[in-house]
Amino acid sequence: MNRKWLGCLSLAVTAGVLSLPAAHAADRLCEDKMTVLRQQLEHAQAHDNQHRVRGLQRALHSIEEHCTNEQILAEAAEEIRESQEEVRELEEHTEELDSLQHRLNE
Repeated sequence: MNRKWLGCLSLAVTAGVLSLPAAHAADRLCEDKMTVLRQQLEHAQAHDNQHRVRGLQRALHSIEEHCTNEQILAEAAEEIRESQEEVRELEEHTEELDSLQHRLNE
């Protein structure tokens, strides 16, 4: 592998990994979680699935009581930080590989 290809691979991995948490952040806000649960609750009630209704009601109550958008944003920021660390480690590995290949070709 040449250095240019490794650089492109590194950039692609970085962009892909870092976009994942951000791409899903909007559908993970508290209001969105509650909307999804309410829709599932209506469906369970329409199909008389009492076990599912009770579980969804507990989940909805838990989100209403404990969920904050600030917490979700903090978790998303932590996911990004962890992803950046993974990318840094991958880049180190490709640099090590490049160094070994360079030494082999000397």
